Amino acid sequence: MKSRMRYWLLKADALNKTDAPLPSDTLMKEVVEYYDRHGNANERMRAHYLLGRVYHPKTIFFVVQHFTKEKLLQKRKRPDLPIKANLSHYS
Repeated sequence: MKSRMRYWLLKADALNKTDAPLPSDTLMKEVVEYYDRHGNANERMRAHYLLGRVYHPKTIFFVVQHFTKEKLLQKRKRPDLPIKANLSHYS
């Protein structure tokens, strides 16, 4: 178990550094649970950080999706309202 969790922590860390897609949240939650019980402070921090990185791109997608939907609904109510968004603060 220890070597498997170590492998996934190192693999997720390497993938994160290259901006490649990270493993699933299910797998990373398992890694976090393991290191919460058996890891030192640095390993726990890295596991939690990488779990957050799994969710990061999805969070941005849903924020943009919600924002766009709201703007379209407003546009239907007020045709003069432009549908423009400055999303630079989300990156």
